[in-house]
Amino acid sequence: MGITGIFLANILARIVALIYIEMRIKIIANYFHFNIKNRALKRDILKYSLPLLPGVICWWLTGSSDRFFIEHYLGLSYNGIYAVALRFTSILQTLVTIFYQAWQETAIRQYESKDRNKFFSDMFNGYIYTFDHLTTLLIWS
Repeated sequence: MGITGIFLANILARIVALIYIEMRIKIIANYFHFNIKNRALKRDILKYSLPLLPGVICWWLTGSSDRFFIEHYLGLSYNGIYAVALRFTSILQTLVTIFYQAWQETAIRQYESKDRNKFFSDMFNGYIYTFDHLTTLLIWS
């Protein structure tokens, strides 16, 4: 089946592995308890979430299949370059998340202060300056 067979086999293997692990360990049953007594609320949640499933599955397929396409059409060297570039993006995203979480608490405290506009402006300008230079450094290194 060629590349289609590889995709289908990979997807099927992951689904089977997840089902097997869940049956053996029962992670979802042990840690997540869904107990909604209101039938109307259950129906509303189900009606809301079912149309979202195809989109989530498509994003999962897109995120996991990009390396196969790069390898197939461009070669292994481009796949390696893509993997390294993805790591740089992950590092940058982690740093931004750490900054955001640290800044969020300070922003809540500063919200009622008199010089909050200056504080927010200085923080935003510092954020842009820092991550612009960090991005430039990661790209050119």
